[in-house]
Amino acid sequence: MEIDVKEKEQLEKLYADLGMDLNMAVRLFFEESLSKNSIPLNINLKQVLNNQARNEALSPNLKSFRSADELMNELEH
Repeated sequence: MEIDVKEKEQLEKLYADLGMDLNMAVRLFFEESLSKNSIPLNINLKQVLNNQARNEALSPNLKSFRSADELMNELEH
């Protein structure tokens, strides 16, 4: 498959941000096409970033504070 060099670089960055390489993205696209018998075009970076933020917020390792003063003290040090 031929692709413009500049477009390939942009796609590689986009898919890296989505947690995959270009080959994986193409395989995923083909698998979803076969599975749904259609062209699957419903994955976007905003959804991935929202999922990452939600997972981070729900993480048991997330530090929490009992008050705004406690937070401010932590930020000052």
